[in-house]
Amino acid sequence: MNAEKLLALIDALVVSDYIAGSLADGGPYDKCIDAVLPPPGWRRLTDPLVTSLRDSGHVSIPDGRRGIMITDDAQVIGNRGATHGLSALGRPTEDTVIGNDTLNRALHDTPERWATRVMRRIEGTG
Repeated sequence: MNAEKLLALIDALVVSDYIAGSLADGGPYDKCIDAVLPPPGWRRLTDPLVTSLRDSGHVSIPDGRRGIMITDDAQVIGNRGATHGLSALGRPTEDTVIGNDTLNRALHDTPERWATRVMRRIEGTG
């Protein structure tokens, strides 16, 4: 569906389907959409917050894997179990959760479980 929307925008000349080098060549474009996803996993991230969480043991990455471990409702698993108040979804969990990039939203219900947990906490019932 999203690909069809993008094609419709291209057909309507709202979005241009140019070759990446065109911007560097001084093309007539005033905006650029970087639609490239970062690589999966957590190991390659070097942000100071990420490094701190990893070094303090709040985030656990199994040997041979790229992504952090999470519970079935997206709570991050650290060296001492679930890290209260810290959740992750998507590419940082890739390889411990398979298929984050799928367009099939029925494959994983982790976002819905996360939202339910957050709402229960807000309501004081969980």
